[in-house]
Amino acid sequence: MKRRNYILIILLLASVVLGCVLLSGCVEPDNGEKNRFTGSEYKAIPFESEEELMNYWKSNDSESSAKEMKVGGGGMEAFDNVKTLNAPAAPVVGSTSTDSRLSGRFSETNVQEAGVDEADIIKTDGKHIYYKTNRYYDYYNYIYDKNNTKREYVPEKIWVIDALPQDAAKIVSDINETCQGFYLIDENIVIVSYDSISCYDISDRENPKKLWKTNFNPERETEEDYEKYKDVPYTNYMDSRVIDGKMYLVTSQHGKVYPILYGMDEIPATKIYGPTLPGYISDIPENKYIISEVDIETGELKNSVVVLGNWQTKFYSSKENIYLASHYSPDETKVFNEYLKEYGESFLPEDVMKHITRVMENEDFGENAKNMQIREILGNYTNSLSFDEAKEFQEEINEKYSKYLIEVLKENEKTGIVRVNLKTMEITSGEVPGSLLNSYSMDEHDGYLRVGVTVGNNWRTSEQMTNAVYVLDKDLNTAGYIDGIAEGERIYSTRFMGDTLYMVTFEEVDPFFVIDLSDPENPNIMGELKIPGFSTYLHPVGENLVVGVGQIERNSKLSLFDVTDPNAPKELSTYEFKEYTQAAYDFHAFLWDADTKTLVIPAGEHAYIFNVDENGISLKKDDVHKNTYVRRTVYINDGLYTFSQKEMHIIDMNTWDIVNVIEFPTETVETDDFYDIVK
Repeated sequence: MKRRNYILIILLLASVVLGCVLLSGCVEPDNGEKNRFTGSEYKAIPFESEEELMNYWKSNDSESSAKEMKVGGGGMEAFDNVKTLNAPAAPVVGSTSTDSRLSGRFSETNVQEAGVDEADIIKTDGKHIYYKTNRYYDYYNYIYDKNNTKREYVPEKIWVIDALPQDAAKIVSDINETCQGFYLIDENIVIVSYDSISCYDISDRENPKKLWKTNFNPERETEEDYEKYKDVPYTNYMDSRVIDGKMYLVTSQHGKVYPILYGMDEIPATKIYGPTLPGYISDIPENKYIISEVDIETGELKNSVVVLGNWQTKFYSSKENIYLASHYSPDETKVFNEYLKEYGESFLPEDVMKHITRVMENEDFGENAKNMQIREILGNYTNSLSFDEAKEFQEEINEKYSKYLIEVLKENEKTGIVRVNLKTMEITSGEVPGSLLNSYSMDEHDGYLRVGVTVGNNWRTSEQMTNAVYVLDKDLNTAGYIDGIAEGERIYSTRFMGDTLYMVTFEEVDPFFVIDLSDPENPNIMGELKIPGFSTYLHPVGENLVVGVGQIERNSKLSLFDVTDPNAPKELSTYEFKEYTQAAYDFHAFLWDADTKTLVIPAGEHAYIFNVDENGISLKKDDVHKNTYVRRTVYINDGLYTFSQKEMHIIDMNTWDIVNVIEFPTETVETDDFYDIVK
């Protein structure tokens, strides 16, 4: 019994090592013909025809499940984130008024790139505030009628607030729309939702008027519509930007389905770009990312192009270009098979190895079938061994293969990067090793793209993983790089500012790096600081000061870094609080007021208001909202406005007193079921 159980362990090991649960097949030539999309170098190239696109997906599918799907046939599922050391922080929000009353200034959305606006749940024009609540039920304060059937809640709406004067601020109207976020463009609010965008004229703040709505998907309201479009994958909102009054939209579809129906228009195959990938890559690039320009006057989606990517695709936008970065790693089934070919004779009997070689060379077998056969051969072999022999075999194959796999992953894991020129919609592509954390891992500066990556961020290679910074030229070829940074750790945050990169890695302590990028061909580390905890967001708050928002043990932590001497950065000050802060990952929640050196961090029911300067971090005020999380803060003149799901507080920044509290209007639902209120 013991031996049989051990053999089961051996078989389980083989199953894991061989990757019996495949993510997909790999890009290989179809029917012996040369495939333009197979190659060791990542390049995004357009398909020449519908047939080539469908063959590309078929050659990627080891289960032969990809079928040419037309509208009305088959079925698919729906698809569900400055410029030198001495430069001002980018983005700097508001004006630089020196008036004692701080008049004529207001905050803007905290964005990654100056001049590139991002959708958020709050905007202000300096006189009015526009704020979106989710449907919120105050479970601390039940509202019952005598039959116990009424529940009161704050609805999901965008509230239009007359913000001045502070003590007389009031809600003047609302927009009843579900949304992910919105923009304020001149006298219009443009709302982005999961499956649509819409525009409201707000020139009359008391009477917003809908101008247009554009759906990403065909209407499926009638039975006839549903039958007609039931096989069309749903298109969903991914991200967007507004640059110089123009809006750019990125949406996504999942599934190997053509034609791509975007609204009611088809996108031709010649505007779809697929990546060239080597045969060992495991991910099928079947997520379709659609980049479009939006006509603000009409809602028309123009100049659309499609880039194939995967679930891990990251998005970044400069003022001139949009970048999509997709991470790819080797298929372990193929890696293990290559390992057996090269080293199998050293630990397997000759007859077993010959049997495995025949399976590998059999062109009638797909990867899944080969995998099943090889597992069976290895299982039969281990069953023929004694307990001690099986144990020794397991240890030998495990140790040798793990070392081999680490090297393969480090050498072949990559992120493919696609650049879309916003003026011409032309495509350029390149690659870097490893994987990216988020959009802040990319930055465009003086014609170069700088990228921070972690290489080997895999459970098998975690002890050997390392980090690097790559600089890519205008053609997205590598101009320079620095690697081998913080072995055994991964990147937790990056912030590019002109010729300098601030980067945090983490395992047990927080190494804060200052990296010089002034020579694109020779990046180098200027300084390093090791401190407890880690920062997930970095923000410049002065000429030589950077704030880090993160965590230490179970507490949230603010760190103030002094980078006056980039060769010897210092942690000047810290502040800890027990509540989780969404500003650590939702960077729009971070508010910095450069005029008054005020930092506001929402955390649970608190809006923590700090003074931050060369003397350190000090708490000015703890503004507490009752039984509801604080989500955002804005300032207008000398008034600070803090927002939760239930209410808005207005604080005089001269005295730090609350001068007004406004509760958002509630609605009621007739139900005896609590869950009706939250569905």
